[in-house]
Amino acid sequence: MELKRTDRRTLRTRNGLRKALIDLIGEKEYDAITVEEITARADLGRATFYLHYKDKDDLLLDYFSEIIADRVQQFAQVPLSMLRVHPAAFEEAEIADAIPIRPLLSVFQHAAENAALYRLVLRGGGADKIAVQLQRSVTQAINDLLQVKLKEDGLELALRTSLEVLAHTFVGAFLACLTWWLEQDMPLPPAEMARQFRLLIFPGLRVALGITDY
Repeated sequence: MELKRTDRRTLRTRNGLRKALIDLIGEKEYDAITVEEITARADLGRATFYLHYKDKDDLLLDYFSEIIADRVQQFAQVPLSMLRVHPAAFEEAEIADAIPIRPLLSVFQHAAENAALYRLVLRGGGADKIAVQLQRSVTQAINDLLQVKLKEDGLELALRTSLEVLAHTFVGAFLACLTWWLEQDMPLPPAEMARQFRLLIFPGLRVALGITDY
């Protein structure tokens, strides 16, 4: 019981610090934000902050690491066998109901709700180190997921490229689309961006995984 109370208290503290930082990012430049401002906004002491994080970069990285883990888990629910379905088939269904689209749509929706935060990380803007770490983390997570999915789904595929190259290409292309979309002030709705990205990347995935020759 004491452990559960401690876990809940830790979760509340970290959530409070995260929210404080995110709110401040929407109000001022990241470089100008101090730990003192974060703790004041969260109504917590500096000592409490340093019990959980080394600095504000560590706090921001922790927040995005949780987001990444959640989105990768969503991708894990998509069977690779879905890539055998001809791309045209998905045009007949509602975008939100097309299984391969859901994780992509989720990211675009979250980015739309937290545009200032995503622009900060994707553009650099004082958080360059975090941007590099996050891209590496996402790429490694996708690479690991593909290895697991290939075994779990029992697919006999003739891979035409390494999974590492595939993961880097997928993540790089997705971040490029997401960055463009945010820099253009989101001219298309999240669902349409998810659809267009699928049209751009899924045919290549099918070829790289040996599902089709074209």
